[in-house]
Amino acid sequence: MNVPPSKPYKSIVSAKLNALIDESEGLPKPEMSSLSDMQLMESCFIALNELFRRAKSGGDESTDCVFRLAVRTGQFLGILASNPSPLLLQIAHCNPVWPAFFSPKPAFLEPFRKELERLEIGKDCQLNVSPQSRWSWDSAPRRQAAQIQLFVHECKTVEVGHKNDASGVEGIERVAPEMRELFKAACALPPLSKAKAKLWMDKVGWPLILLLTNGKPEKTPLRILGTHRARHTGTRMGAARLGGKTSESNIRDGIKKLITQALRGMAQDR
Repeated sequence: MNVPPSKPYKSIVSAKLNALIDESEGLPKPEMSSLSDMQLMESCFIALNELFRRAKSGGDESTDCVFRLAVRTGQFLGILASNPSPLLLQIAHCNPVWPAFFSPKPAFLEPFRKELERLEIGKDCQLNVSPQSRWSWDSAPRRQAAQIQLFVHECKTVEVGHKNDASGVEGIERVAPEMRELFKAACALPPLSKAKAKLWMDKVGWPLILLLTNGKPEKTPLRILGTHRARHTGTRMGAARLGGKTSESNIRDGIKKLITQALRGMAQDR
């Protein structure tokens, strides 16, 4: 990756910032006692979003700030993980990934790795993230399956978020009209498992693909996923002309079948 040289930047060194970092082990701030956890987090997100916008626009100091906040948050999470609460364990078990540090020298991360292994990350996740699972992101069907899983997750997050806020506004009211039926179907789905993968595909996955391809996935790069079905039918029955109506229908079936298999392969065996 070729990065153009930039002018030298002097990293933030501030006695005030150092004092704030040291305060993490100090007494609670009296002026913060009236704020709820949610209010504190909202304030953090507002500030972090603004720093991100500035960093994205090329700000050097804001980029340094985002990096330092990420490091400090990772350190805090690591400290909590060394003696995890029941809730933190539940969070770890239900998530397929965990925020952590990276170094090209693995020895630097060895203490963190041992702590993370004890958390059993992803144990109860809908996706099978066991080291023994053989699926990867290298195939087009798997990437399509991942998009379906992400879409369902985002729909359910929107719905639950509005319910928790008790604002009287249903999550579906924030969804574009052409997506509302799909949104409702996604929110109604049971957790993903190998046994439920076909249901996910029938109710949400395939309708989503049809929506994104104007109803003709066989006319998009997805076509390659189903061409084996056209050849198979033509050889077996002698009736499917490549490019004909029967052939195109079978290509669609082939696309759907491969993506369903990919979705099933990603799921836990429940």
